[in-house]
Amino acid sequence: MAAQGEAQQLVHRYFAQLTAGCGRPTGCHNTYCAGCRGGPGALAANDAALLALRLAQQTSEGGHAFCADVDAGYLDMESAKSMLAAQTGAEGEQALKALILRVFSDPDLLERSFPVLPPPRAAEGEFGQGGKPVTLDVDWAQLTEFWAMLGGGDDASQTAAMMEAVVESLRTLLVILGDSDKPPPESPRAILLALTCPALTDPQHHETLLLPAYALLTKPGPTYLGDIVVEAWTGAPEPMLRFLVRCLHEHMIFVVLDNSPLPEDDGELPDELERAVEVLGLLHAASEASAHPLELSAFYNDGVNNELCANDELLRQDHRRWQDKDAFSFCAHPFILEPASKASVLKLNAMYQMSSEFEGAVFRSLLTMSMHSPYLVLRVRREHLIRDSLHQLASRSADLKKPLKVHFVGEEGVDEGGVQKEFFGLIIHQLFDPCWGMFEQDEKTRDFWFNRNSFESNREFELIGMLVGIAIYNSVILDVRLPRVAYKKLMRESVDFSDLKRAFPTLAHGLQQLLEHTGDVRELCLTFSLEYDEYGARRVAELLPGGAGVEVTNENRRDYVDKYAAYVLDTSVAKQFKAFHGGVVAVCGGAAPEPFP
Repeated sequence: MAAQGEAQQLVHRYFAQLTAGCGRPTGCHNTYCAGCRGGPGALAANDAALLALRLAQQTSEGGHAFCADVDAGYLDMESAKSMLAAQTGAEGEQALKALILRVFSDPDLLERSFPVLPPPRAAEGEFGQGGKPVTLDVDWAQLTEFWAMLGGGDDASQTAAMMEAVVESLRTLLVILGDSDKPPPESPRAILLALTCPALTDPQHHETLLLPAYALLTKPGPTYLGDIVVEAWTGAPEPMLRFLVRCLHEHMIFVVLDNSPLPEDDGELPDELERAVEVLGLLHAASEASAHPLELSAFYNDGVNNELCANDELLRQDHRRWQDKDAFSFCAHPFILEPASKASVLKLNAMYQMSSEFEGAVFRSLLTMSMHSPYLVLRVRREHLIRDSLHQLASRSADLKKPLKVHFVGEEGVDEGGVQKEFFGLIIHQLFDPCWGMFEQDEKTRDFWFNRNSFESNREFELIGMLVGIAIYNSVILDVRLPRVAYKKLMRESVDFSDLKRAFPTLAHGLQQLLEHTGDVRELCLTFSLEYDEYGARRVAELLPGGAGVEVTNENRRDYVDKYAAYVLDTSVAKQFKAFHGGVVAVCGGAAPEPFP
């Protein structure tokens, strides 16, 4: 009878909790409570009775889902507002300060703070911690509002006190998480929330907060946090991404200044600099996958670039480490290098290979007693520039990595650099002229892309690839506007809809509208095919076998958009790009394109 009475009490408690809630002034975070903002609200009597019976049965062996047993200390914007509203003036601020101190110093509480609501209901019989499953998703809007509230008060001293409470708590948090006797955390959520604190822009917190946080994110362990971090940061809004990048840049610049000049030869770079570059790489990957990616220049680090540009020996040693892959190198993280630094890397790479080719040609001449020119010499006629260049490059494929010399037939002069620049300018202008029909220019970005309807042979596209490679090797800057997706394809990286957004924003905008369409997309009468113009004639390309007969619906529109992007960026120009890629690789050998993006 006693056991039956206890079971009835459990059912009654759950029924009251599911229909009336617990009445906590700061809001409840138990998904099995009518007062939970992330729950279904107050249940009807019949539904509540059935769920109360099930919960009572499941918790009879010691589990629970009562609000009184759920730690209500984790934080979100609503609980902060409710606490300030429940207690006026200084009392409310002190209560909020106490909550902040508790939450930001406790990994478990911070891990569950600022969740995206509604949270997923726990599986039957599994309530996670206190009935609230931990989720990696962050409510970035609430988190941003929370920091704005803490830093935007009228009382400057109170604002400073609040922020100091956060900093003090974060120090405790990172000490707990960084305990060497414990394995690295399985989830980075608490660390990610800590890194959003506005106080981290202050250099005095770099050593005590940023350094240990970055060390935790890059700490080896059974679970690599990098992929999880990228997934979480991908959903962050643009201002938050910029803030995180800014903190990293400022930290790296201070580290570089403290250790300048950076060690040459085989001297090891500061560990904190290597960790910061690795974390910046995670942010770069998140930005690339984001719906609002940052511009490439946002990741250039002034401190690193100034060191590399001012110290040729440092650049040479870094290049050697990159080639040997035996240690950390900046060249292996090209997103931090500005164009001038990348150009220096490419020039250095070309210099080494050209020197090898030059010495080889001289050695072969001595060995065979025959003349082997140490240069790649092109003798071309201005009126037949493309034909002469194509013929000579095709017949001298073994000499492509030699230093270039250009001679215009019938003209006097020695090529000391000016002639080859003129040569490249003339031939690139002709090859990319829309009248030639090899490339099309996007009206908005003004970038060029391969013409899928081009009548030119693959040899012309291979020639352009060779010219790009030769220009890189000879440190000639070309006036060629190719979208970044071309460089990704050169490195054999996969491309997707995010690349289409950058390369063809007008086209991508229409496809994005299709994804966001709130009605029935069948009304748009789309199929898995597309029409395009081929010199006045309308052509149809199917995105999958029989695609013209496959209707686009709300369920398959994502697949339609992905296949559309793949067709534009890959399938439609496969032959042209394969030839272009072959020309670049014939000169660069696969190593040089790596620092391009």
